[in-house]
Amino acid sequence: MIRCDDGTNYTITDVSRYDKNYFANGPVGPLPTATCDWSQFDRPELPKAEVRRFNNPDGDYIFIRNLYETRRMLYSLYNAMGEDE
Repeated sequence: MIRCDDGTNYTITDVSRYDKNYFANGPVGPLPTATCDWSQFDRPELPKAEVRRFNNPDGDYIFIRNLYETRRMLYSLYNAMGEDE
């Protein structure tokens, strides 16, 4: 169950389509592990978690900021930068 910005609760009962989107290569794997010393890089503040619900004549939509994927991208960049030292 996810609490939306408008105060409603949105219950997700099926995530089977998540791995079938155009950009997915398969099930979500673990976050990247460090291949270099990440302490040498800046630690930017991640955006706050956000859930917005939109309801229009076409249906009910929800936007969720995916912090897990944000971390995955950041850690992948750290590893890429570490390889170029």
